[in-house]
Amino acid sequence: MKYRSVESKIRDVLEGLQSKDKLGKESDQNDQIAVGSYTTKTFDMSPDAQIIFADLPKETDANSAEQTAIHLDRLFDLHKDVIANQAATQAVIDRSEELAGKIRPLADAMGQGEKISKIVDDHCNDIKKYFKDETKEVDPDYHPADDPRFHSPPTGNKPDPVAGPQGSDRDVDNVKNYLIKRSKAAQRKIKIIDND
Repeated sequence: MKYRSVESKIRDVLEGLQSKDKLGKESDQNDQIAVGSYTTKTFDMSPDAQIIFADLPKETDANSAEQTAIHLDRLFDLHKDVIANQAATQAVIDRSEELAGKIRPLADAMGQGEKISKIVDDHCNDIKKYFKDETKEVDPDYHPADDPRFHSPPTGNKPDPVAGPQGSDRDVDNVKNYLIKRSKAAQRKIKIIDND
């Protein structure tokens, strides 16, 4: 007897009742696709890509399908990071366009160029929405040490009412007022040496 999960049985029943186009979009994070020897990691970002790769025709070039899935996975991972950070840098946008440039010819070789190009364009455009150019020109005369935000007064030699005018400087010649912070054994050793 073959054991199955309830979710897979429900999915099988629904697939039998409706065509794959009308099934809806996958949103389960654990529902990744195996393409060739590669198993996707972030295809939960694009349910359309899940549908395309789950139902590839048998005559599809396996090598280009696997490479397309790898590059799409990287693009989706980049998109996921941008959404989590709520910001995109110019380097992230350049990387997404570089991945898009690699994906398009591979998708054409698969025979799915139009569908995958739409997915890639949607994700690249969404990444661009998070870009905020916050670079500001720095005045050549600006010196950070002059900025009051970075100013902190010296703290080492403030007068201490207990220690006297020398402050917290403990390196003094007056042995009577010299504070020794050691363990009991170290204090005994010093006492023995002083008595000799």
